[in-house]
Amino acid sequence: MPDHRLGQFKKQKVEDDAESDFPTSQQSNDSEEQQMIKAIEQQYAAAREKKRAEREKKFLDMAKKKLNEDLVKSSGDIREACQAVDEVYNAFLNDYAVIEDKIDAKLAKIHELEDKLAKVVAQRHKADEELVRTQIQVRESALGKTKAACKGIQL
Repeated sequence: MPDHRLGQFKKQKVEDDAESDFPTSQQSNDSEEQQMIKAIEQQYAAAREKKRAEREKKFLDMAKKKLNEDLVKSSGDIREACQAVDEVYNAFLNDYAVIEDKIDAKLAKIHELEDKLAKVVAQRHKADEELVRTQIQVRESALGKTKAACKGIQL
């Protein structure tokens, strides 16, 4: 019988070793499951964060590219508008200069004609003064003759 007991003792020891390999309670299973779930959740969260960061980076890269394209297009449009404004302004300046030259030429012609007119008016005034003097002398002479004739009749 002692052999039989010895076998039972050894059996128990082997069973104890096997039990230590496996959790003895539901809590330790839950704890490992929770740790595993937690690890999976962390991996999932990290993967989601990585995907979100990649999507965000992709979006930012696309937005940057689009903004750069729009900036280039807008700057091109602005450059074209500035060139158009410059062309219109230069045309205006040229037209203005031509018109100013014509105005200056006409004003010079007006001054020339004014000078001629002033000379003609001065000559005419001088001629009129001489004519008036001559007429006054003729009248005085006629009045003198009339007076003398009147005196001759009275005598």
